[in-house]
Amino acid sequence: MLKSGTAGVRLRPMKGLTASAEGEIGRADNPLTPVSDRNYHAINGRVDYRTRTLQLSTSYKQIYNVNAPVFYRHSVRIRATTRRARVGRRRTGLVLTPAI
Repeated sequence: MLKSGTAGVRLRPMKGLTASAEGEIGRADNPLTPVSDRNYHAINGRVDYRTRTLQLSTSYKQIYNVNAPVFYRHSVRIRATTRRARVGRRRTGLVLTPAI
């Protein structure tokens, strides 16, 4: 049986700026396969700033899946970050996505 919980928060400290964070944790008694989620947690965060002609955003995602059955050991650790900038109006704009 999988038992999981999710919590998150979104803040708007000033006009045009939005920050959000979310977390999830889960535990499974008997996962179906060795690579199924057994003991995992995930963290997500995002910050956006928007004006009429400018949009800046960045995000972070982290997933840890730690499985420890007796006959097979499998764990996954994923981290990803993104950054994006957009200048101009909706239909005519320039999108910049830097490489990491």
